[in-house]
Amino acid sequence: TGAEDRTARLWDIQTGRCVRLLNGCRSGIHQVQVDPSGQYAVGADATGTVHMWDLGTGKKVTEFCAKPMGDAAGNNSSSSPTAASRTPSNAHTKSTHWGMMHAMSFSACGRALATGGDDQCVRIWDVHSAIRSPSPIVEYPKKSYATRRT
Repeated sequence: TGAEDRTARLWDIQTGRCVRLLNGCRSGIHQVQVDPSGQYAVGADATGTVHMWDLGTGKKVTEFCAKPMGDAAGNNSSSSPTAASRTPSNAHTKSTHWGMMHAMSFSACGRALATGGDDQCVRIWDVHSAIRSPSPIVEYPKKSYATRRT
């Protein structure tokens, strides 16, 4: 479960006890998913950042923080009015899904994570590479799709 105290918790359903406290977030966690293997969990905080933890150790593995839609450097392409119109005027250099994250789902094999939120963009993240990466933050999804709704 996620909580406003900026943590997520893993519960033993037999005893009702918290068996793992997952922390390291900047704001409240409102959505949590466990990967198909049961080894990792992801939680979306109120800023749209997705945090990933190793459930065996409780340690945070990485964060998924998307650059604005556009080119690889995170610049919006002038040839893409859809992407440009989705970029808020106060966009930071490193941004996340703008606003609340409404959906997260692992692929059946657990190698990919799809996210979608208020910014009307679905992003596909390479979880397998993120786990092996020495970088604590993943800024570029494998794919991004602008949508009318997410």
